[in-house]
Amino acid sequence: MAREQIASYYRQLLGREPDQGGLDAWTNAVNAGHMTLAGAAGGIARSAEANNRRSQQAQNTQNLTTERNQYYAQSNNYKNQIGGYQSQIADYQNQIGGYESKLGEFQNKIGGLEGELGNYRAQVTGLTNQYNTALGERDSWMNKSNEFMKSASDWEDKFGEKSEEYERARGEANMYRDQAVGQQLRALRSGSTSGGSNATSGGNASLQGGRGGVQRYDDNSVDIDKNIQAESGALSNKGAAVQKIQSSNRRQSASGSGSRPARSGGSGSYYAGRFG
Repeated sequence: MAREQIASYYRQLLGREPDQGGLDAWTNAVNAGHMTLAGAAGGIARSAEANNRRSQQAQNTQNLTTERNQYYAQSNNYKNQIGGYQSQIADYQNQIGGYESKLGEFQNKIGGLEGELGNYRAQVTGLTNQYNTALGERDSWMNKSNEFMKSASDWEDKFGEKSEEYERARGEANMYRDQAVGQQLRALRSGSTSGGSNATSGGNASLQGGRGGVQRYDDNSVDIDKNIQAESGALSNKGAAVQKIQSSNRRQSASGSGSRPARSGGSGSYYAGRFG
């Protein structure tokens, strides 16, 4: 029984299993009555190994205490750092809240801009449709303009053709007029030489009223004069012979503004006097 007790002393005081020699020595001493179990425990406790073990344990304890203090200080530092981090986190959260508020404002602005953009797109679409419609109308009017220009060109061609026909017809009319006037002039000249029976015999008849004041000629002369006036409508205004007749009328009207005696019957006919 002493042996087991001493073995427990080894474990408690030296922290190890007893060696065989030491265990036998302490057990024999207790069994022989040289010491008690308490003395054996004191002897083991006072041994160099036990002292070294205690010193090592004390050092270990001190080291652990130091480490614990260090850990505690670090823990406090960490707590302080954590507090700083938490303060920074709170600041960041406040900043994030401000950013979220600004983000909401920007989102509202974006929504408003998107609405305006939609309106502008609708306006652009409307203007594009109007532009396309205007282009269509322009093309339609250009087509009509081309048609009108073609019609105008056709009418110009027809006008040219009709102008050529007109010039040919006018040339023929002038030719026929000149022939008719020549025939009438020849008839007038032949009538003026037939004697004074065609002369006026009205005494002091006045020529102030123009040709109507002295229209007392034979029927043959009056018919010739009417034929000249009726020839193509233009004979009373155009042609060398007609101009000569008009010039003679103007001279006679100017000279007949006062009363003067009419020509005697022997001076020749009326037409002979007008054509010299």
